[in-house]
Amino acid sequence: MSRADTIVLIDGLYRDTMPLRHREILELLEQQVRVIGAAGIGALRAAELHSFGMEGVGLVFRLYRAGALDGDDEVAVIHTSEQGQYVAHTEALVNVRYASHEAVKRGVLTQSERDALVRAGKQLPLNVRTWNNILEHATHDGLPEQACTQFKKILPRLANRLTHHDALAAVRRACSSNPTAQSPLQRLTHVTAQFDQTRALTKGSEVNGLFVSDPLVLALFQLHASDYPQLQREVAVDTFADWSEPVRRHQPDDVEVERFCSERGFGHVELDNWLHGLDLDRADLATELRHSRRRSAPGWRDYAEQALFTYFARYGIACGPPTPAGWRKWLRDEEQDAPAHVQITLIAARTFFVAPLYLHRSPLIRRLKFLGVFAEGRRLVGDARRFNARLRASQPSFTTLRLSETRMKEWYRNRWASTDFDRDLLDRGMPMPRQFFEAARRFYLFDKHVGIPHDLLPAPSGNSLTPKSVRNSISPGFGQRVHPGTVTTKRGDPSNS
Repeated sequence: MSRADTIVLIDGLYRDTMPLRHREILELLEQQVRVIGAAGIGALRAAELHSFGMEGVGLVFRLYRAGALDGDDEVAVIHTSEQGQYVAHTEALVNVRYASHEAVKRGVLTQSERDALVRAGKQLPLNVRTWNNILEHATHDGLPEQACTQFKKILPRLANRLTHHDALAAVRRACSSNPTAQSPLQRLTHVTAQFDQTRALTKGSEVNGLFVSDPLVLALFQLHASDYPQLQREVAVDTFADWSEPVRRHQPDDVEVERFCSERGFGHVELDNWLHGLDLDRADLATELRHSRRRSAPGWRDYAEQALFTYFARYGIACGPPTPAGWRKWLRDEEQDAPAHVQITLIAARTFFVAPLYLHRSPLIRRLKFLGVFAEGRRLVGDARRFNARLRASQPSFTTLRLSETRMKEWYRNRWASTDFDRDLLDRGMPMPRQFFEAARRFYLFDKHVGIPHDLLPAPSGNSLTPKSVRNSISPGFGQRVHPGTVTTKRGDPSNS
């Protein structure tokens, strides 16, 4: 983003996902991007970062700024997921305060009755803070039945009014005024693994008006590309080799890039245009060139094997040969007698996605972009999202949250010709079943009724660390692409598919 851009922050996710962090906003402010906050977490962050240049709008912001509000739960609500269109199930405490205050102004409640209502809202846990529960709790706490009845009559005109009003005010501010000129902030944030992970998770691009995140495109390949397990093993070994190399024994990055340009006949402008088309930069290119040349070098297998042993040894894990018995639980039955270097390669790839705080997605996404297949993946993700949107439009009750987990698991078990589903999940970078179901519910119906190709990736590298017999046992050949035809939503509920 650039200094000409403006971001209006109203609300955000938390609990089951990483909340919006201060350093993300500081990163934007350092780039002189205008950031306006209001209503929900936007008001909270604006109050906290006002001195660094974030603009706040509305009463919620002013109350936080003045210290009258100090809890995160003042603006927090429980709501449905993206598939459920984020419908709120509970009430923000700040709206409870506002509605009861307005009721006092209109003569419906007394001051003590308002205090009882706010106290009831504050005492209730966030996940049950609904108006019905608040009023019931307040009634038990002494709120007269008559006052409760009168308050219910005006409540529809007051509920959510404050945060709604503040959100609209923030949008009007963004559209009608220019930011005050500010000097650039000094560098306040330090790039950490967690910060890089946050940036990687939110990176993406628009496809025909729909934003498609890079991690969602990766999930498409994880679920549907027949050769994805081999790709994950190659990327894992390349990454472990980088980590295990105390001193770089390869040529400098600029030499790698210059050689590539010479081989392709690229000038600097042509190179930049080519990289832009792949959504990569020169550092990404240098890394991929380094990995490619290292894999094609004589003795690569011995070097890679030693790199893996060195990496695990750093954590006090002796990897053999022979492979320790405790690590054999990561292997299939038919892999138990494979050579030690094959076993350790498989184990490394399967533990690649469970390394704490490691940005495992980033090198995989970079490799897919370098192979030139990422754009097609984006297109398919966009098609799948539009397909699900058409189902929701034709059947308002439809939601992917109601899809049968049993049927999704059976569909992909058949697609993968799976004989060991848990190991297949590891080979596809999904160590937890929850991760599989979260990804599968986005693509399952589209794959079932329209079809997603199996051959999304180019042929695997010929210089593989795993013999063909073992590769076939892990990633067997699949059947033909399924095209049952266009889904007909008039018969039954697709959620039962």
